[in-house]
Amino acid sequence: VTKILGAYNVPVNEGTIRKKSDRFSYAVCFALSGKCLYRCSNGDYLSDPQHILLIPKNSSYTLECPETGIFPLINFDAIADESLNEFIEIEVDNQSDYIALFNKLKDRLFFKSGHSHLSAMSTMYDLLTRLYHASITREEKNNYNIIRPAILYLEEHYNDPSLTNAALAEKAFISDVYFRKIFKQKFGVSPKQFILMQRVEKAKELLRDEHQSVSAIAEAVGYASVYHFSRSFKKITGYSPSEY
Repeated sequence: VTKILGAYNVPVNEGTIRKKSDRFSYAVCFALSGKCLYRCSNGDYLSDPQHILLIPKNSSYTLECPETGIFPLINFDAIADESLNEFIEIEVDNQSDYIALFNKLKDRLFFKSGHSHLSAMSTMYDLLTRLYHASITREEKNNYNIIRPAILYLEEHYNDPSLTNAALAEKAFISDVYFRKIFKQKFGVSPKQFILMQRVEKAKELLRDEHQSVSAIAEAVGYASVYHFSRSFKKITGYSPSEY
């Protein structure tokens, strides 16, 4: 951010239609109430109490208001990469914390003092940082929902020796590559490593609670070979199944 150009509460009435060409600055748009739609060439973007918008500089769009409301707006300039060339819609559960920061920023811009510029910049970056984390948290949640059918299947069929990434990806209706990417983002390990850990955890339970042979337990958790089971078990726990 190079300059904060202003912070305003903008009232918009139901039925309002405005056309904007080559917007002069970037903006963050909130909503105390009401609903506005920003229609541009690559889609429609919503501003309401559950959605905050980042509006790109030089953008052209039509604003339509189906529901009267108050829309706090911050105009700013920035040195930005191409990721800010399009609208960014961020879904939030509650805007109260963001509105509090908006009001703080508005006051610092209005009641100018020797350090008001630095204080305003600090508040602006606090606000943008919160928006960034909100967008990441929402993305992680959406990604988990995508692979959730595969996770449920994995938990029930972890002991299937034929279980593969491709089979799990098919349960989520996505590609093998995309499935592995989202899975590792969520769990920090590959699906193959996760399955291995699930099998070892179940084997530990069986070794503690059941009077079964190591070979029977190996088969129960999805290993056709006692040798491979013992090697995997020791790699994770540091003990052989017999020692455990």
